[in-house]
Amino acid sequence: RNQLYRKLINTHLLSPTKLKVYDGIRREEQCRLARSLSYERGNPVLLRQKLHNMNMNVITYMLFGKRFCGHHKNTANVDEFVQAIVETVRLAGVFNVSDYIPGIRWLDVQGLEKKYKQLMDRINRHLLSILRDRQEDPPVFTSDEPMAFIDVLISMGEKLSNTTKITLLLDILLGAVDTSALSLEWAMAELLRHPAEFSRARSQIDAIVGKEKLVDESDIAKLPYVEAIAKETMRLRSVAPLALPKIVQGGPIELDGYTLLDGTVIYISSYSIGLDERFWKDPLEFRPQRFIDLPDIDVFGQNFNLLPFGTGRRVCPGAKLGFDAVQMGIATLVQGFDWKLDGDLDDPAKLNMDQTFGLVCQKSQPLVAIPIPRLDSHVY
Repeated sequence: RNQLYRKLINTHLLSPTKLKVYDGIRREEQCRLARSLSYERGNPVLLRQKLHNMNMNVITYMLFGKRFCGHHKNTANVDEFVQAIVETVRLAGVFNVSDYIPGIRWLDVQGLEKKYKQLMDRINRHLLSILRDRQEDPPVFTSDEPMAFIDVLISMGEKLSNTTKITLLLDILLGAVDTSALSLEWAMAELLRHPAEFSRARSQIDAIVGKEKLVDESDIAKLPYVEAIAKETMRLRSVAPLALPKIVQGGPIELDGYTLLDGTVIYISSYSIGLDERFWKDPLEFRPQRFIDLPDIDVFGQNFNLLPFGTGRRVCPGAKLGFDAVQMGIATLVQGFDWKLDGDLDDPAKLNMDQTFGLVCQKSQPLVAIPIPRLDSHVY
C-alpha cells in the first residue's frame, strides 16, 4: 500500500513533468512575495509569515487547485484550517511525558492527546468538505490548467476510500507546510549576521541576472553561491532534525557494537550529522564556501554527511521541490532588497539564533526585518 501511495505522489504530484507544469504558480507566488515586501517600504516585516504564505500557496494549488493564504476569497474556515495544520506540526514535537511513562498515557496529564484529537477532527472535517465538493462539482480542465492532485485521487474512484484520500493529502500538507519557509528564515538570519556572505551572493546575482528582472528558476543553475548558502543553511540549521525512522527487519543484527532486535525503531539524527566535526571543519560556523570547495556534495541522500531530506527508499519525495524553493527564496530576497533589523539591534552579529525544541526546529524568536527595495518598481 505504501508503495502505491509513493507511486501516486511521485507520478502525479512531484515528477519532473508535473513540477514543470507548476512553474507558473511558483513564479507567480515568488512575484507576489517580492511585490508584497516592496509595498512595506521601510516597515518591519514578520518574514516567517510571508514565506509561509508563499510556500503554502504553492502546495495547496498543486493539491487542490487554489491558494489558501492571503487570498481575498478565503473564509475564516480556511484560515482556521491552515492554523490547525501549523499547530499540529508544532504539537507533534512537544515533549510528552507519556512517551517516557506509557502507564500514565490514559491520564493525558498535559492535555496533548485531547488537543491533538481536536486539531485532527478540525482538519479532517475541512478536507472531507473539500473532497465532497470536488466530487459533486468536478472542475472542467483545460490545457492551460493542470489537474490538481485531489482530482487525480478522485479519478481513482473506489480504489481509494475517502479516508485514504484524506490521509494522503494530510501527509503531504504536514510534511511540506513549514519546512521550506523555516529554512529560508534561517538562511536570511545567517546572511544578516554575515554581511560579507550576503554581498557575495548579491554580486553573483547582479552579474548573472542583472537588475531589470527578478531572478527565476532558470537562473539558479548559474548561481552556485546561492546553492552553497542553501546547503550550508540545511547543514547548520537543520529544520527536520530527525530523518524518517527505520525499522529493523530480520533481527537481531549487530551494529557498531549494539544488538538491535527485530522491530527496533531507529531514528537518524541528520542534525547531529551536520554538526559532526569528523565530517565538517568548524561545524558551528556559517561558511557557504565549504560547498563551493565541495560541489559534489548534494542534499538528496547520496552523501551521508548531509541528509536534510533523509536517504534511501524513504527519502523525502519533495526534496527537489523543497530545495529549489529555498534557493529561489534566498535569491529573491537577496536580489530584491536591502535589509535592516528591527528595533535597537545595531549589531547583526548579536541577532538571537536560539531554536525551539521539537519535531521541527525553528527560530525561537521569529525574524523581524525591514525590507528596502533596491530595484526599479516595475521589476516587482
